[in-house]
Amino acid sequence: MASESALRSLIGTSLRHEDGDVRKSAANALGLQSALPESALWALIGALQDENEDIRMEAASTLGKQLILPESALHALTGALQDKNGYVRYLAIKMLGEQPRLPESVLQSLIGALQYKNEDVRIGVTYALGEQLTLPEAALQALIGALQDENEYVRYSVVKTMRKQSVLPESALQALISSLHDKNGYVKLLTACVLGKHSTLPESAFQTLIGALQRKNVDIRISAAQGLGTQLILSESALQAITCALQDENEYVRESAANTLGKQPTLPEFALQPLIGALQDKDRNVRKTVACALGKQSTLPEFALQPLIGALQDKDRNVKKAAVRALGKQRTLPGSALQALIGELQDENEETVNALEQHV
Repeated sequence: MASESALRSLIGTSLRHEDGDVRKSAANALGLQSALPESALWALIGALQDENEDIRMEAASTLGKQLILPESALHALTGALQDKNGYVRYLAIKMLGEQPRLPESVLQSLIGALQYKNEDVRIGVTYALGEQLTLPEAALQALIGALQDENEYVRYSVVKTMRKQSVLPESALQALISSLHDKNGYVKLLTACVLGKHSTLPESAFQTLIGALQRKNVDIRISAAQGLGTQLILSESALQAITCALQDENEYVRESAANTLGKQPTLPEFALQPLIGALQDKDRNVRKTVACALGKQSTLPEFALQPLIGALQDKDRNVKKAAVRALGKQRTLPGSALQALIGELQDENEETVNALEQHV
């Protein structure tokens, strides 16, 4: 830790020295201090305007080592977003993003920076905004506007920032719905994930997710199925769409659809029938997920129990385990199911023993 007199010398003399190397060394020396007095911070803020880019980089780097920066320093960093040097801009964005809570005036400056010509700055600003636990309405509205940015990386970064928000207003959800039609596949995929994490979606978003089950991009279809799975209750039209997805050409879509159906507390017969049929899926992971989904229904009708009993003969051990667990969770079992479970006791499977104990 430098002495007070040494700090005064660095601040008052060295940072103002006509020799650029001396000024750079002074900024670097200040960076070795764990905590700087306000006078040092002001000197470093001034150094962000130095004609020498190496000194501006050192000044920005030194400021970044401080855990908490005063509002004046934060404003200076927003000004550094227009620095000619890319590394200075990067350091400014990084430091702004690392601050746990930015004051409103600084947030306003960041919002304005979403209009800067430099696309890297616009991307960086969305990152810094995304590091805030909560964003004011003005920031969210600015991000909504940035979903129309000409640069696909900016749009992706905006969606990524929105994903971090625990609550989004309906205006943001509506804007994200439009982003499901983005030209960039990664933007569309991430958008579907963001919409899916909200347990209650407006009807328009709901319908868009249903429509996304028909998209050519397989990742979007998977995300749409998973997104619908976050909804507490699915409408009849959504259930119809999800059951159709059990026939999708992609096994991950089929698995996601089965998992989504399993999250519903009660499935109507028109949804149960295709789910039961999926016990014959060629993919073992799909069959396992189907058995698990059926097991989440507390009372299965007779026509569903028989295929589950048949799944006890599946070649895949994990599918068999899932079928045993599903049967064991039923309130009552017919004699044929009990006999089938008894037949499985020869494997000395703990799952089978537990399932039988529920019905003895």
